[in-house]
Amino acid sequence: MYCFVDISWVNEKEVGGIGWVLYSKEGVHKLHASSSIKPTNSPFEVEACSLLMAVQEVWKLRYKHVAFMTNC
Repeated sequence: MYCFVDISWVNEKEVGGIGWVLYSKEGVHKLHASSSIKPTNSPFEVEACSLLMAVQEVWKLRYKHVAFMTNC
């Protein structure tokens, strides 16, 4: 399984966007999620929040052997 994580960040005063998508090894889309988060100090902070959300959700759904990918 592969989980791709991405974000949207403008500046420290704007809300950020986070999202992730989970694919099988064969490239079949399994699920995805997105959300907005309160303003943060940097895009790296938003990336960390997005990665944390993805790991927590994938864990809750009991997916195993997942590689998480970011562009950070």
